[in-house]
Amino acid sequence: MPHPRFSMGFDNKNLPLDEAIRRLSDNIDEWTGATITVIPPLPSELSDEDSGDEDDNFTTINNLTGRFLQEDVELSVTSINQEETLDDMRSPEAEEPTLATEEEKGPDDMSDDTEEPTSPTRPKRSIRIKNSYSYHAAKKAKTKAKSEICANKTLMKPKKKKAVKKESAKKGNDKPDEADESKDGWKFEKRDFNAEESERIPYTAKGAVKTDLQLSPVNFFELFFDDTLINHIVLQTNNYAAFKGDHRFSVTDRDIKAFITILMLSSYVDVYSKEQYWSVDCDTRNELITRMMTRNRFRDILRYLHLADNNAIDEEDRFFKVRRYLEIIRERCLKYYLMQNTLSVDETMVPYFGRHSLKQYIKGKPIKFGFKLWALASHDGYVINFIPFAGKSHQYEKFYGVGGSAVRELVEPLPLMDEDGRAIFIDNLFTSFELLTDMGSKGYAVTGTLRRNRKKGAPTLDIDKADRGTSDVHICEKNDSAICLVQWKDNKTCLVASNKFGLEPQVPVQRYSKSERKHVSIDCPQSIKLYNSGMGGVDLCDQVFSTYRINIRKKSWWFKLFNHGLNMALNNAYYLYKHSDSHCQKTRKSYIDFLREIVLTYGAQYKCRTSMTNLFGVSGIRRKPVPEDVRFDGLEHWPEQIETQRRCALCNMKVKFICSKCNKGLHIKCFKGFHSK
Repeated sequence: MPHPRFSMGFDNKNLPLDEAIRRLSDNIDEWTGATITVIPPLPSELSDEDSGDEDDNFTTINNLTGRFLQEDVELSVTSINQEETLDDMRSPEAEEPTLATEEEKGPDDMSDDTEEPTSPTRPKRSIRIKNSYSYHAAKKAKTKAKSEICANKTLMKPKKKKAVKKESAKKGNDKPDEADESKDGWKFEKRDFNAEESERIPYTAKGAVKTDLQLSPVNFFELFFDDTLINHIVLQTNNYAAFKGDHRFSVTDRDIKAFITILMLSSYVDVYSKEQYWSVDCDTRNELITRMMTRNRFRDILRYLHLADNNAIDEEDRFFKVRRYLEIIRERCLKYYLMQNTLSVDETMVPYFGRHSLKQYIKGKPIKFGFKLWALASHDGYVINFIPFAGKSHQYEKFYGVGGSAVRELVEPLPLMDEDGRAIFIDNLFTSFELLTDMGSKGYAVTGTLRRNRKKGAPTLDIDKADRGTSDVHICEKNDSAICLVQWKDNKTCLVASNKFGLEPQVPVQRYSKSERKHVSIDCPQSIKLYNSGMGGVDLCDQVFSTYRINIRKKSWWFKLFNHGLNMALNNAYYLYKHSDSHCQKTRKSYIDFLREIVLTYGAQYKCRTSMTNLFGVSGIRRKPVPEDVRFDGLEHWPEQIETQRRCALCNMKVKFICSKCNKGLHIKCFKGFHSK
């Protein structure tokens, strides 16, 4: 029996495939799906190959050849409402086609059913087409009908009592609304802190703090990098060398101090490879380093340097390799904290681009990849406390969140505050109503920017399109705690929450106006003004670390944290040096000069090779004074005879003897007096 074929307005000619596709395209609004069954040529006939997969039951219309597009087709079309054949889609140039059923067939038509087929069976291939345009149009129509039904049901419901009250209050028929209340029990009122509420938590900003310590730069540094820490590094380094099977290797405290001196020097004298410090070329060779330590010795120490015992690994602690090292530095930072009462909490990043599960990514930070630490610092840059962040395995209290738990953990070991109190400034990662309430109960005045999804439904105004300087304030109360929300429009709208400071007194600030082309004065709320001045202590430390970052690298992931701990010790040592009374403002050194004096002092104390001629001065140039830590250390000061005469550093008379370590001319009788305080 021959396959039934459609005649679609072509004077009883068969409809080819390409014409069927064209008809479907012209009537795209009337159908949602179609199945095209194509009768391929006989096996004896020549044909073009189909580029599709021959094993598939269905193919697409995008990979058909020209001969294939001319084949006769059998088409089944699904309209939007029901399935129908193509005879419902009328051709503009032909009459409506019809297809005879078996009852309407004549004798000639029925003869095909009784005859045996003379040609071999030809398999069919179907192409399924889905009209996404009509499908989505029908889906939208159904959705619209459902929404209209829901809207009609909503209109039949009675209005809520709350809406009626608001409407009547606007008309003036009833009393005005009481304070709004959230689901968590927070009540909101549009007002500022009163005098009693603002004095509930004590805080008075202190001026510049001072320390009674009168020490040299090296002694300030050794307050943080002391003998306890050096001995810990020596012990673990020797143990690791033995663990690796190198029993001939050993280090002493002098070796470790010389090693960290080279690390500190690399922060301001950078070369493209650490081996270049020992190069014979004068452009990269460093005499101080070559006289302190040989290149191979430095390589061995760098190779076996270790901070933890590999025989006692704590698998639950992901910072086990550096935990004890960081804990010692953290204890020293807390010990010499000068009781500054304006503090800030922020996250700091230690750059690391290797592969490690503890590596974090922060999109908006200058350092996007690395290890993250929570840090508590004074507003002027002293690191008080820090906690390394261990990612998903980091322990925290879900009630306060990751950020809130970090703030509580950072302030927990602080000493008791005095009558001036303490103010802590945080960013929106840490701020929440729960944290501000808890810290207020402990006497801390906490202020921080707040995210919109954490304001507990407070009815703050939308002032995004308001003029610069526009502000809005609400008080949020629950039990005995009160939090003030302040909105202020600057270049953008900022939202600040505080348990101590509110809107008043506002402070005038200068901003540049593009329309007036000059600086204009606008009012700034008190909480935002104090936040701008108190927040940023951690950023000051990051600025120092990034400017003078140690440039000697190692493959071990924890070596970055070792260098970061060394940088924190230097930063805090310089902070104490600036706030000590031992040096007046005129003679106070900058950070780089402070760092260089430590390097030069250690370079003179821990040299292991020939005498350091011209280390503290060059012939023909004014000689620099010998650092006091070298002059009075009482180590390896020997008289040495020279051919030319010099002036005695003590009596200023001519002499032919010098100190081999200080490189200063000295009489034998002046030798003791020069090296004694």
